Amino acid sequence: MEFFVVLLFLLAVRYWWGELPRLGRGLLPRWLGVVKAQLNGVPFYLVAVILPAFCVGYLAEALETEVLGLLTLMIHITVLIIAVQAPSTEQLFDELLIAVRQKQTEGVTLAADQKAQIKNLLVCLHHDFLGYLLWYLLLGPGGVMFLALQKQFEGQEINNGNGEQDFISSYYARLSPWLVGLGVRLSLLLLAIVGSFREGWPLFLKSLKDWTITDADLLVAGFDLLLPDVAALDGAFRVEEHITWLDEYEALIGRLFFAWAGLAALIVVVS
Repeated sequence: MEFFVVLLFLLAVRYWWGELPRLGRGLLPRWLGVVKAQLNGVPFYLVAVILPAFCVGYLAEALETEVLGLLTLMIHITVLIIAVQAPSTEQLFDELLIAVRQKQTEGVTLAADQKAQIKNLLVCLHHDFLGYLLWYLLLGPGGVMFLALQKQFEGQEINNGNGEQDFISSYYARLSPWLVGLGVRLSLLLLAIVGSFREGWPLFLKSLKDWTITDADLLVAGFDLLLPDVAALDGAFRVEEHITWLDEYEALIGRLFFAWAGLAALIVVVS
């Protein structure tokens, strides 16, 4: 079932024009706020983050029978819809192509602006979508809920001078970059497989050794190895070449998505 859920979301994010509908946008922050009003320190973290993730995972596992299969599927999809906030690749690249054809700004400046938008897209896809899919495959709905609550927890101001909260801020509030960063590095490996293994493999190994490199820089480097920007190389902007580059970039993102589907199938089979 996990594979079909992942495939459904990959296809939806890749081909849906516009952001996917998202349920319960304020549900997680409100939950942390309610618990914060009652608890502090380690008990707050355990009740606000760990307990809900455990309960969701346990409930999904307990209901996973032939009779309640549909209900389990609804729980899986609902948890992902609550957590995932994926941008639309189809919409963004349509807008970029329209901007190139209209060309209302100077060419090189337009190309730089569009590269910045694509960079932001790649980061959002991994931080707000593919990272959740990875932990869904590894830990089920409980993994998705844990990552979502962990990110909300890290976004809150929890240090008010209490030593116990300092401890939490120093250790627990550093988890999500590692959790999401694993998905980024898996994407680099998949890019090497679907693109150029000889060029992509060294970058993947480098990313494993150095976790100080930002996710944005890693993703841009991984894509640039396969699709270098001609305008950035020679300082000239040619409309047709840039349009071709955008089309190939979008196609490469599509190949990456299907590679993630293959990875999902492998994880499900192995587990």
